[in-house]
Amino acid sequence: MNVSSMSAVELLEIIKYLDSELKKSIPENFVMYLDSIKDSSYDFEIDKNIPLFENEFLEETIEVLKKLFPDL
Repeated sequence: MNVSSMSAVELLEIIKYLDSELKKSIPENFVMYLDSIKDSSYDFEIDKNIPLFENEFLEETIEVLKKLFPDL
């Protein structure tokens, strides 16, 4: 799966906040791929004052999440 460098940043940040069961379902090599392509100049933070998936994400990030977690 190809992912843009900005979406990689968002996905890595989202992964930090997932429960351990969901984290385990993400292949380690995918996380390493995201880390290798992330845009270091893209500043993205999760707003911890609202539920995780009520944050604003790039459309691409949402599409990748749907592929990773089709049952959610």
